[in-house]
Amino acid sequence: LISSLCLAIFGQKDIVEIFRFLSVCMLIMTFFVTACVLVPMSKDLKGLMLSGSGLYHHLIIPVLSTLTYMFLENRVSIRWFWLPAAVTLVYGLIMLYLNYREKVEGPYPFFMINRIGGKKTTLWMVGLMIVVSAISLLVGYHRPLKTDVKYIFVHGLSGWGSYDLQNEFFPYWGLSGGDVTRYLSEQGYESYAASIAPKGSAWDRACELYAQLMGTRVDYGEVHSRKAGHERFGRDYSKDPLLDDFSDSEYVLIGHSFGGATIRLFSEIIRNGSEEEIQGTDPEELSDFFKGGSGEGLLAVVTLAAPTNGTTAYDLYEDTSFDTSLVEMPEEYIEKSKIMANTSTPEYDGRQLWDYAAYDMHIDNALAMNDTITTFDDVYYFAYPCVSTTEDSDGELEPDPEITEGMFLKTATYMSKYTGTTAGGFTIDESWQPNDGLVNTISAGAPLGQPSTDYTEEKAISPGVWNVMPTITGDHMSLQGGMTKRNNVRPFYLVLAEMIAELDRQNEMKFKEANMERNNMEVIYLAGGCFWGVEKFLDQFEGVISTEVGYANGPDTEVSYRDVCNGSGHAETVKVIYDKSRITLSEILDYYFMVIDPVSVNKQGNDIGIQYRTGIYYEDEELLPEITKVYEEQEKNAGQKLAVEVETLKNFYTAEDYHQKYLDNNPGGYCHIPRKMFKLEEERKKEEAKELRDRIGDLSYEVTQ
Repeated sequence: LISSLCLAIFGQKDIVEIFRFLSVCMLIMTFFVTACVLVPMSKDLKGLMLSGSGLYHHLIIPVLSTLTYMFLENRVSIRWFWLPAAVTLVYGLIMLYLNYREKVEGPYPFFMINRIGGKKTTLWMVGLMIVVSAISLLVGYHRPLKTDVKYIFVHGLSGWGSYDLQNEFFPYWGLSGGDVTRYLSEQGYESYAASIAPKGSAWDRACELYAQLMGTRVDYGEVHSRKAGHERFGRDYSKDPLLDDFSDSEYVLIGHSFGGATIRLFSEIIRNGSEEEIQGTDPEELSDFFKGGSGEGLLAVVTLAAPTNGTTAYDLYEDTSFDTSLVEMPEEYIEKSKIMANTSTPEYDGRQLWDYAAYDMHIDNALAMNDTITTFDDVYYFAYPCVSTTEDSDGELEPDPEITEGMFLKTATYMSKYTGTTAGGFTIDESWQPNDGLVNTISAGAPLGQPSTDYTEEKAISPGVWNVMPTITGDHMSLQGGMTKRNNVRPFYLVLAEMIAELDRQNEMKFKEANMERNNMEVIYLAGGCFWGVEKFLDQFEGVISTEVGYANGPDTEVSYRDVCNGSGHAETVKVIYDKSRITLSEILDYYFMVIDPVSVNKQGNDIGIQYRTGIYYEDEELLPEITKVYEEQEKNAGQKLAVEVETLKNFYTAEDYHQKYLDNNPGGYCHIPRKMFKLEEERKKEEAKELRDRIGDLSYEVTQ
């Protein structure tokens, strides 16, 4: 009873949940002892469990408490599993002492040490400890984390999160269907719900999000707060952070509605900082948030029904060319829309009007904000639009009342009819009419002008590109579980979490492979006449990771192709990066000697000049013995001294872009190397395949290949 009252008063705080965990374990233990010990001993099932106080204390309360805890409450960390056993042990020892001193008798037979003796009492206590430990492990069990990624959920306009009392009873993420963040955490995807200003600007909300994640005091910025006309500092989260180890975590930001703008602006500031705040704030007082340079852990940004490019829900009322009185509007829609007006209209506190969410959601202002936000090359982006409008029998667009919340119907109707021009000159055409009741479907996609692609299961997901997901049929709150148009959104979020976790696993694998590759990578620089042909020739071999042409071992000064042709002293050279686990330096050099005349001085084919000299240049001294061995073998084969230089690399200047992969881009271009040499590796593979087929037979070959 006390733990339930604490839960009702204080919500699902850590200390309350520990108390609840202990209470539930003790109630289950009461049920177990009654059903498995007392009933068999007394043969009184009805009296102990099916009637009177026994029915209430030994059956109904334990069962209800267990079900509500298991399915509706946050579970404590598994590290607390010892607590019920410890309490049971202390309680048992006290009761044994009182029974031994004959101050009480019972209340359970196994405490009557004077009657059953010390040996049986010990066995009973050991058995009880085993049972209560098993119960606490089962009650407190969490599925192991499936990923180290943290999922941070950020609510939209007029929303709420885990710091708000109403979230304990009606969670924003899941609504009447139950807390999505709790569900995901139990499935092994650690999730958190932030609580930020319901009607504040994207800037203020981003600052509050940072403070909650980092466990610090909210700092809105010296410059911003002065311009906006409000206090610089807000709530202090140093003793109550949203999570404990954010700075060392890899994380995903998931924003619904205006939460989308919030998380995108947050990503910009945490990575790139704010130049205005840097310039206008004493360095000693500048928040780390505004300094930028962090946020390396950001894995993905996910926007849900977000007004990424603004919404006509605001602009249409300010466009004098659009007469709302000409739109036929059911009285029912007008009445229900009053709820929306009451929840979305801010309480003005004297700050500038541009420091509210309503300002940021105007199309011109949203587009201006987008111009300041970077789409980062190493971050995955996903946008989920929604639509709840449909065509009527006359082909006119209108909101579907079957799937659209009543409070959205009026605005949705206007939005489905509106075309016009914003104050800033942006044209709103018919493509903006489909909407979810508050946000235009087209606006909930990628930020205009940013790299984007329509997501399909067949396409590989790449970072640095907005993946516009298939449009979801539902209104603005459908992805929250719906207010009155309820739906189960748990599968949606589980699939989303799994998809992002898989991307993280792929990244880790690529990182490991890259590390392995880096550990095996070596670099050698080869001059062999015109570098167009030498690059093309070397590119064909497995194990050659990359090639780049440039000018090497001349004077230490930047040069152009013209300078080299005029005798700067540099050699046309190919930089070769190779994986030594797949191809050896000796093999590369053997191939190299196939396409050069090693005794010719400053001449290869028809190309004459110092820039066409041959040379092997190295940076790593450990390569020299292998180079020397191959060189001596080639010199022996030639029967005379070679003209090929073997030197440490003095310098290398990358050639102009048009020289890179020249023969790939210009297949008919000049080359002193016979074209058949470019198919050397291809012919070798064919020969190997033929030998294998001859050895094992056609059928076996087809199967193995």
